[in-house]
Amino acid sequence: MAKIVSISSGAIDSIAVTKRVFWRPDTESTILKVGQPVCYHSDSIYDHKDRSSDPTHLGLRDDTYAEGAQDKTARLFCVEEPLSANLHAFAGICKSLGPKAGADGDMIEIWKPNGAVLPVWTDQSVTLDQTVLGISNGEADLSVPGQPVAIAKETIDRSADADNGLVWAKVDPNMFIWLHPNTTVDFGTGATDVHRSIVTSAATTGFAHFDVQTTFTGVIASGNFKGGLFYVNISGIPTAAGATYISAVHGQLNISGTLNGAGLIVSGMMAQVHGSGTITSANIVTGMFIDLNLTGTITTANVSVLYLSENCTGTGAGSIDSMIHCHGSGEVAHMFEFIGFGGGNAILQVTGNTAHDATDRCLVVNIDGSTYYIVCQDSRG
Repeated sequence: MAKIVSISSGAIDSIAVTKRVFWRPDTESTILKVGQPVCYHSDSIYDHKDRSSDPTHLGLRDDTYAEGAQDKTARLFCVEEPLSANLHAFAGICKSLGPKAGADGDMIEIWKPNGAVLPVWTDQSVTLDQTVLGISNGEADLSVPGQPVAIAKETIDRSADADNGLVWAKVDPNMFIWLHPNTTVDFGTGATDVHRSIVTSAATTGFAHFDVQTTFTGVIASGNFKGGLFYVNISGIPTAAGATYISAVHGQLNISGTLNGAGLIVSGMMAQVHGSGTITSANIVTGMFIDLNLTGTITTANVSVLYLSENCTGTGAGSIDSMIHCHGSGEVAHMFEFIGFGGGNAILQVTGNTAHDATDRCLVVNIDGSTYYIVCQDSRG
């Protein structure tokens, strides 16, 4: 019988919890190492003995396993290497091998991912409390990029093939919902997501992927107060070529099928300000506030407070009626108000009278269902 290989050296986190499972890799020749990640056979139709039916069921007849009968125990007690189909079913870290020394069918012991600091096998150079390690399709070790499941708890370079080995890591995929402010996460150069959530809803009376509500109950002092549902700070913007989008908030709404229903409004972003409070002349209340505050060197003229792009090429795209649609039933003093632009090139004085000709253009504006035109001349007069 092969010797059981274990990493139980005494330096074990007191909260660590183990579980015995069967190692049944998707590729049968794959040999498991202590410290490597494993995932459950989450979609298996078999039991932990690789059967699809129980031949001794009540001693009467063959019992074919079915959903709803809790027969398919491989989903609970059999693990395999990380693959695209099972990344959501991360089982834990191999603690010790069994009599088959990590070969197919071995009964192994795993550490459950509960937040304990564990020795894990990696092929990365890691930094204490910075390097995030994850699982990805076909990757036997904890590595990057991938689906985050752990963060390094010591600093060591394991990136060379000859140096691949164990490193301490706090293993808990749920901790990436919230990170301590003193934790600096380094994902390296790989593309990955810290948080990912894919939801399908058949709701017909209202649905939100995230429902976040914030209530200020204190007195907000004057000064540089920043508050709201989200505060995003992006720094170190890379040099990029081609159609690259970098934004604090990026929302993309994909429309398929036919939109039905009178009064239906579909928008990439919707900002609503409601309430019955008192607003004084010292306040500014707006549906959307855009602050362009650039203090560095600007070497291009392609800088604008608001950028509108219309690229509709589908059937009937020519029927799009306006770039800006203004509609309302309340009382407003101004639809547009420009303050502080007089000193630049955004607002210039008209120098004379000019009759409109074929080189001038009009912007089409729809206000309460009626069409109006903002005239744009090709000269200041």
